[in-house]
Amino acid sequence: MGEKNSTRRNSTTIIPQFDKRIKISFTGSTVTSDSGTLMLAEMDEHLGLISNLVSKLYDPRNPIFTVHTLDSLLKQRLYCIAAGYEDADDADHLRDDPALKAVCGKKDEDATLASQPSICRLENYLLQSSDNLKILEDENLHWALLPYKIKGRKRIHLDADSYDSPTHGNQQGSSYNGYFQTNCYHPLVLHDGYGSKLKIKLRPGNVHTAHDVVPFMEPVLKHLRQQGFTRITFSGDCGFDDPRLYTLCERYLCTYYIRIKANEILQRLAQDLYERPPGRPSSSPKVRYKSFFYRADTWDHYRRIVVKSVLEPGELFPNVYFLVTNDHISPSKKCFQRYHKRRGVAEQRNDEGKNQMFATRLSCHEEKTNAVRLQLYTLAYNLLNLFRLLALTDDMSRWTMNTIRVRLIKLGARITHHARSLYFLVAAGASLGRLIVNIFNRINRLPAPVW
Repeated sequence: MGEKNSTRRNSTTIIPQFDKRIKISFTGSTVTSDSGTLMLAEMDEHLGLISNLVSKLYDPRNPIFTVHTLDSLLKQRLYCIAAGYEDADDADHLRDDPALKAVCGKKDEDATLASQPSICRLENYLLQSSDNLKILEDENLHWALLPYKIKGRKRIHLDADSYDSPTHGNQQGSSYNGYFQTNCYHPLVLHDGYGSKLKIKLRPGNVHTAHDVVPFMEPVLKHLRQQGFTRITFSGDCGFDDPRLYTLCERYLCTYYIRIKANEILQRLAQDLYERPPGRPSSSPKVRYKSFFYRADTWDHYRRIVVKSVLEPGELFPNVYFLVTNDHISPSKKCFQRYHKRRGVAEQRNDEGKNQMFATRLSCHEEKTNAVRLQLYTLAYNLLNLFRLLALTDDMSRWTMNTIRVRLIKLGARITHHARSLYFLVAAGASLGRLIVNIFNRINRLPAPVW
């Protein structure tokens, strides 16, 4: 910054000393760095996402004294998270942002967005009732299933996982987790094969990975069957080795592939796969498969066990993995392929939710408020994921959340007001301009879902 004189530094226009042709003017009401949120708002309006959610929520406020509607508050919170503003504190700095005002329905030029206390009241008061929290949870499932409705798909792959959400201070529900070796919450999340989050639940930090997984998953499986899904598959790691989960999947005709830990009986039944294969050492991995039926003491009937043995080059002994499945037809190799098919995508999307969509930013004292925050972060994730799945094509449909945010959401624009129009003069070249036009056209060609 220039140091010409104090008057120049304190005025509304700054002239840097390294190049006096440059004039820096703070015209926050006429420029924005988030004009890409207009594309999100177009998709939201076309699909009726937030409006449908608001119609189900209960707002206890007197509408006569209400300045910011629940619709406006939710749009502001979700669009801000999608644009990279994870904290409610950011609301104070964004109240006059023209792009965010436009997408939140603030048509009056003098109107402002909600402040930080208003956003906090949204999380601590308006959405904290049990009914509203349950509606937020259910809406994530409806949003995640929209691509299946629009594209007519009736097959879905589910993947359950859990992760640590570190806590700081004396937060309700915070406990030490020996596996993660930190004080944390331990959320349980259910993905599909395309990275959407069908459901997420905040749990205390000291619970087991599969804690409450049956009541967590049963409403989802029931809903999928009611919606006419013809094939449902589920995969999970060793943490979900729970016979109650097997029984649940069998009840709803869900094909499962779940890793289980080895024990003495399983090792004895697969003894031949623990031995080195005959012949000279190979320069590539040697993979062998086997399957048999087995019944543990806690199981009510025999189930199929699929075994995979992998001897890596240079290793003395192979690594052996076990799956339990109710797929009695597919070859053993095919079972492992189905287990691995979408797990990589689910793991990547889980990391995106944590690190790029701020799902671990649970800093409130009350556990219930943090549960509301987790649902809002997940809704914002699903909103951006719907944009990725429905509005983007080719290689762009594989972009990460950060890439979408940097290339398409964080677009600078200058705003000019006319008598009946509000012009956004976006800082985009010809190729980016064509891309944005194609995205708007693609959004408007989507069939509107029946809620």
